[in-house]
Amino acid sequence: LSYTEDDHMDVQITNIDLLDTISREAIRESITQVADKYQAMQVQHAHVRFHKHKEKLRGTPLIQTQIRLRTDQGQVAGTGEGYGADSAFRVALDKLERNVLERKGIRSDEERQGQILRKLNQI
Repeated sequence: LSYTEDDHMDVQITNIDLLDTISREAIRESITQVADKYQAMQVQHAHVRFHKHKEKLRGTPLIQTQIRLRTDQGQVAGTGEGYGADSAFRVALDKLERNVLERKGIRSDEERQGQILRKLNQI
């Protein structure tokens, strides 16, 4: 008997019964792609939360999705709403990606500022 651990990110999903056209694997892969855009950030925990509102459009409920990543660099989150789980997840994922890239920009700006200050002190 042997056990091999798959090397993939653990993603906690709340209200999984609201997933209609999107799978757990697709959610995990999408979040992994966003997290990989910033290699210095190690994701420790990912949580995707779906919340169904009473409003509907052609029978499809309005769903709010929150994606929260806990990393060694702090927390990053994205929230989105859409009709259907897939639509809401894509909006939240886009917001999360913008927040990850913004955090990356802030880190690189801080590093650049430190380099400039060191050069000024050497002159």
